[in-house]
Amino acid sequence: MTEATQRTSDNGVSIWLDDLSRSRIESGSLQDLIANKNVVGVTTNPSIFQKALSQVGPYDAQLKELGKVWPTTPRTPPSRLWNSGRRSTARTP
Repeated sequence: MTEATQRTSDNGVSIWLDDLSRSRIESGSLQDLIANKNVVGVTTNPSIFQKALSQVGPYDAQLKELGKVWPTTPRTPPSRLWNSGRRSTARTP
């Protein structure tokens, strides 16, 4: 733990990361931040996910698999994917 982040936590501040990605999870970077930088939570903005899912990248294989389950077209906006499930809580635009 760094001294600065430890002092921040000791003063009652919860350190949250506003930057989540599959590569951060898979690389161990997120675990390192939790273990060494006092990060206690992660949040992100839905528009960040929409951008990540609309581009060619690390989510393509999983989106292809999801396409076999949900009748969608390539690069379907994430809101359409979220709203296709029975338990969806996302709002449609």
